[in-house]
Amino acid sequence: MGTNPAVHIANLFLYQFEREFVRQLATQARLATHSLTVEQVAGKAADFFAQHPHRPGLQPWAALHILRSMHFNIRYVDDIITFANPYLPALAYTNSSWMGFTGIYPPQLDLQPAREGYTSCSFLDILVAAHRAPMPESTASKDETLEVVRLSTTLYDKRRNPEFQTVHAQSPIVRFPHILSGLMATCKYAVLGAQFHRFRRILTNRDNFAAEIGMVFVDLCSKGYLATALHSRLRTLLLRYPFMFPLTSAFELHVLCLSTIALLAAERGLLHVVRYAEAQLQLLRTRNATAAAHRRQRAAARRRTARAVPNPPPSSP
Repeated sequence: MGTNPAVHIANLFLYQFEREFVRQLATQARLATHSLTVEQVAGKAADFFAQHPHRPGLQPWAALHILRSMHFNIRYVDDIITFANPYLPALAYTNSSWMGFTGIYPPQLDLQPAREGYTSCSFLDILVAAHRAPMPESTASKDETLEVVRLSTTLYDKRRNPEFQTVHAQSPIVRFPHILSGLMATCKYAVLGAQFHRFRRILTNRDNFAAEIGMVFVDLCSKGYLATALHSRLRTLLLRYPFMFPLTSAFELHVLCLSTIALLAAERGLLHVVRYAEAQLQLLRTRNATAAAHRRQRAAARRRTARAVPNPPPSSP
């Protein structure tokens, strides 16, 4: 009761057109042989592109190739993201036809690209960026250097765009409740945990994760939250999820978060947060060095014990 149904109606409305589009492709793709590899299907599609677009013998291969290119299309209500799909611009609207197939959406809808550059685009609250990286040595041969395209995600907040800065200066947006609000203390301090779980699910960039969690930490401290209580929750969460980022231990991520908190707090003039973060950094590094020294001592003791124990005599037959 009282829920706005416009979002659900719009979702069903767009799904109807997407279903018809996939149905016409699936009808043709059933006529193709599905025992081929992706490279063979692409070759068949290339033959199709070179021929007349309505040639009936090759149209099933084109339908199968378009379906596989549309496999990584994702839509959430009115936001669409696609990966390596050159056919969407030509098949965007129902009043256009390409290779004998009708487009997807009605022409009354205006699809605006949200590209933030040649290699990045925004989708919901993330910024997806593509960058080239060398292929692992286990998959590449010794005589060639291959590269793969990797995707990384950072947080995207439309309110940080320049066009929103004037509005934000006139009427600042309240993101989190003040410590003196009427909510329960557990609810107010749970904000940090909620944002932590949000960031760990959608962000793959370690530095961006530390920056965003640091901004939430400092913003809450500026509203009267206790830095000790917030850090206790942050430390517990970092220990609970130690493998969020490859090649980064929970200790390294903890140090990065505290360093970011100290820098952001200094920019905001929260000197008590700066002093607390620097003290915790020093304590964390000292404890880690002590634990590493104890591990080395135990390892050396085990090696000495192994050398002191003589080998048992061979058993008689």
